[in-house]
Amino acid sequence: MLSNRESGRHATDLAGLGLVRVKANNVYVTQLSGSIQRGVNVATAGDTLNVDAGNFTGEDITVGKALTLLGAQRGVIATGSTRTGGETMIQGTGNSSSIIMAVQSSNVTVDGFKINMAGSTRDGINVRLANVSKPGNSSIGAYIENVTLRNNWIYHSSSTATTINGVLFGESTLNALQTVVAEMANVTMSNNYIDMMSTNASTGPRAVILTSHFRTGGLDYTNFVITGNTIMGSYQTLGMMQYGKQRMMGATISNNTFANSHSGPSLPT
Repeated sequence: MLSNRESGRHATDLAGLGLVRVKANNVYVTQLSGSIQRGVNVATAGDTLNVDAGNFTGEDITVGKALTLLGAQRGVIATGSTRTGGETMIQGTGNSSSIIMAVQSSNVTVDGFKINMAGSTRDGINVRLANVSKPGNSSIGAYIENVTLRNNWIYHSSSTATTINGVLFGESTLNALQTVVAEMANVTMSNNYIDMMSTNASTGPRAVILTSHFRTGGLDYTNFVITGNTIMGSYQTLGMMQYGKQRMMGATISNNTFANSHSGPSLPT
């Protein structure tokens, strides 16, 4: 149980109620609250959302503002085994369009969650770009920066030949191809355990994929750091899908373990 959890029923428990804070810039979600999305909705940009250990099922979460989301295992390296103190397990709606956590804003951290891609879930975490211009450079019409994914355990254990993704980068929030120039900058993935295994190794599950909905104007992936992760995908571990103008610039990829895959890391040189 989170020791600083707000007492009584309020906005994280039931939509429409007011939010009572016991600590500035913090929002608390427990099993009594039952909904991480309500916590996201009532939080203010710049807040920290603290989520207790337990199972949160049946909702897909959209993060559209600058937040730090902390699960019960924040700061603890994910190893593929239940960590001491219990996990904050998120299981989405499980349908074929399900994205368990869509990150759609700059300055977002996701730390210490267990993400169960049950059913036909499409993506565990999807970091997407809105058509928001880069500060100081309006020629870049879709921009996101400063996203950190760390200490998360993301997995799908069912047999499937369907293309699904543990972590996906590069789609538009509009779910369609865009003509603007885009950039995704200063993204860190560290100490995650991504297990996308299936018996259908020639197709299907992919662990970490960089794609693009910005095939006309182009998409630059700038200053990515991918370090200390265990990355397993029966079809692909880490790859960039080549669609139009895509570049990866200033990437650091180090000290990762890639395993159990039909296709190993594949990135442009």
